[in-house]
Amino acid sequence: MKQLILMLGWRILKGARHEQSISTMIKISFLGIAIGVFSMALVVSIMNGFEKVTHEKMQNIHPQLFIRSDGYPMNAYKLGSMFKKEFPEITAYAPSDTQNVLLENNATQAIDTVLVLRGIDPEREAQVSALHTKLTQTLDNNKSFPKLLVDNHILIGKKLAQNLELDVGQTITLFYAHQRGKKKRTVSFDEEEVVIAGIFDTGIDEFDSNLIISSLEFLKEIFPKANPTEIGLRLDPNASEDKLIHDLSFRIGLDVLSWKQLYPALVSALQLEKYVMFFLLALITLVASMNIISLTFMQIIRKQKDMALLQALGLAPQQVAYIFYIVGFLLTSIASLVGLTCAFFVGIFLDRYPFIELPDVSYVTK
Repeated sequence: MKQLILMLGWRILKGARHEQSISTMIKISFLGIAIGVFSMALVVSIMNGFEKVTHEKMQNIHPQLFIRSDGYPMNAYKLGSMFKKEFPEITAYAPSDTQNVLLENNATQAIDTVLVLRGIDPEREAQVSALHTKLTQTLDNNKSFPKLLVDNHILIGKKLAQNLELDVGQTITLFYAHQRGKKKRTVSFDEEEVVIAGIFDTGIDEFDSNLIISSLEFLKEIFPKANPTEIGLRLDPNASEDKLIHDLSFRIGLDVLSWKQLYPALVSALQLEKYVMFFLLALITLVASMNIISLTFMQIIRKQKDMALLQALGLAPQQVAYIFYIVGFLLTSIASLVGLTCAFFVGIFLDRYPFIELPDVSYVTK
């Protein structure tokens, strides 16, 4: 009986092409649903991809989680032993500290604005972030932090290098506040010559134009009181971030944050955009689906004699109704499949040929 109902529904849909008004209505309904599903699938896919790439870029620069001490020094390696014993889901950690410096281009004698000097553990940093993969130029084409960040060697951002016309291997001077005058409100500056060992390009302006990276040992040489005030963490893929943040904060009494908490506006905007676009396109698809209801009522009115004949042959009224449900289901399913297929191929095309460029305010270029 089910096969009979399905066959009758298919015959009604197939035979509608001989009736001009019904055929036109079917084409309009088909195109409306196909275009609606195509738009919804493509836009949601693009928004998901944009969100994923943005998250990956931010995670590559920042550790998955990090501990902050609000400027107070931490014994990072003692904490690392505690992580290993009590928190096996933490697979790696890397201490760091930041100080403010001024930079002078020795060739032009130009002094830039205040910059951030970040000291890292070269051996451990590559285990918690992918910052080493953002190096575009290095000495001897070496992209290993332990080999680059030796002695007074530093890394600078691409935009900073462009603004000051700096290049790899060039020597520059860092000015840093050493001590304050006791009687007068003055600040005396010391200077240190450093060598540019590499240039990184994260694609994020705040990093590429304001950040200088050195080793922790070099940072301590020019700032003797400097100690790690931040520890980056990498977690096991199956670990729960929220649970670990809660447990670790309770255990050590310090702020434990996710990289997402650094950019709450960005994360919220990405989620809101995706939900709003999905909702609007779903409404458009729903409006297109209303044509199916109109088409079904038109078919019921035109097929009253056939319905009476089928009931006379023994079909129950509910089974006759199923025939028209099948008509709507077939039309909607085929139109949705066509829309999804078109969205799939357009998505592949945009993935291989990303010709739509985004403005600088975005964290991805295309």
